[in-house]
Amino acid sequence: SLEPNICKKGTKKKNHAAFRVAVCIVGTRLELFLSRTVQRGIRDHLHHPGYEYFISIDKELRPDHPSLELKSSIRAIWIDNDSLDNPRYARDTCTHKTANHRFLVPMARRLAKSYYLVQNAEKQDKSKYDYILRIRPDHLFLRKLPRVENWLHMAGHSLRIILYDDQLALSTREYAETLLLGPQSVYTNCYNADRWSKACAITKTSSYKSHFSHDLDINRPPCCPMNLIIHSPYFRQNLSSALHDNIFIRQCNSIRRPTCGALHPCDIDLLRGFHRHNRQPRTEYICLDNNSKDN
Repeated sequence: SLEPNICKKGTKKKNHAAFRVAVCIVGTRLELFLSRTVQRGIRDHLHHPGYEYFISIDKELRPDHPSLELKSSIRAIWIDNDSLDNPRYARDTCTHKTANHRFLVPMARRLAKSYYLVQNAEKQDKSKYDYILRIRPDHLFLRKLPRVENWLHMAGHSLRIILYDDQLALSTREYAETLLLGPQSVYTNCYNADRWSKACAITKTSSYKSHFSHDLDINRPPCCPMNLIIHSPYFRQNLSSALHDNIFIRQCNSIRRPTCGALHPCDIDLLRGFHRHNRQPRTEYICLDNNSKDN
C-alpha cells in the first residue's frame, strides 16, 4: 500500500473566521471520484475555506493527479485495496436473532485509516481541526452545501454527530474517534435485539419498529448498522450517560430522503457510472437534470 502522502502544511486555525474542517473521502470507485462531474461538484458545491482533504481509497492515487481539483487542499492519501467481496466478511455469519453488515468491515477499516491521517496532520500543524466531514468518492454534489458548523447547528443546537445512513457523516472534532474509529470496533460483531433497539433509537423516524423482530429473525439489521457506533468504546468515552436521550447524535436517514440537518433531496446523489453512448452521468437517485453533462 502507498504510504500516506502529506502534501503541505494546513491552513491557519480560524483564518478569516473560518473553522478548520477535515474532509475524509473514504471508499472505492476511484474512476468515478476522478471524473469531472464529481471533482467539480466537490469544488463548486462542497468546498469552503478551511476545508482540507484526507483520502482513503482502494487504488493508487497521487496528489498531483491531473484530474484532481483542489490539489493544494489535499493533505494525505492512503491506499487499502481490501475488497468488500473478501470471504472473511460474509453476509450470513451472524447467529439467529442477531445481525450486522460484517461484509462492510473493509469500509470500516478505511474510515479508521482516515482518522490516523487526520491525527498525523494535526501533529504536523500543532493544531487540531474543529470539525470532521466524512463523504464517499462517488458522491455527486449538485447544490451548494453550508459549512459544517452551520450544518450541525441547523440540525439541532445540541447535536455533535449527524449520520446520513452510512453514506455521509459529520461531527465536531471531539467525536472524531466515534465517527471514524467506532465503525471498525462494531462492524466486526453481531448484535442482539437489545443492542439494536438502542442503536435504532437515534434514528429520526420510527419506521423500523414495524419490522424490527422480523428483521432479526432473518439476520437482517433493523436499521442502519452505522448506528451501532453508539456501542463503541469511543462513544462511551465521549458521552457517558447522556446518550439515550438522543441529545448528541442523530441518524438522518439516507441522502436520498434526509429527515434532518441541512440536506434536502437531490442536494447530493451517488454516481454509478456513465451511459455508454452519450457519456451522461448515471446516478442512483436520478437527481441530475436530463440536460446536464459531464463538462
